[in-house]
Amino acid sequence: MERTTLFSDRTMTEIASTLQMSVDELARASVRAYLHMRLAQVESTLGALRQRYQVRSSAEMEQAYRAGALTEKDSWEDFFRLDHLEAEEASLRHSLESL
Repeated sequence: MERTTLFSDRTMTEIASTLQMSVDELARASVRAYLHMRLAQVESTLGALRQRYQVRSSAEMEQAYRAGALTEKDSWEDFFRLDHLEAEEASLRHSLESL
């Protein structure tokens, strides 16, 4: 079965040749660039959420709930979003370190 990709092997080879790098180097650089881009997006959203609730983390936001400083009514979805994005940020950083 033939695999379907956005770029054919031939296209990747041509681009790598033009950039005077191997296909593996091009692939690694492309993945690294994507991870950096996604990390910037995640960090931006995290910053906005942290600023909105004046917290540094989802753990701190949970403490604010327990202390009664925040009500769950209007912020519960953001709490879960913050928690999810923190996990994604850690995963992206780990992936970048692995490259």
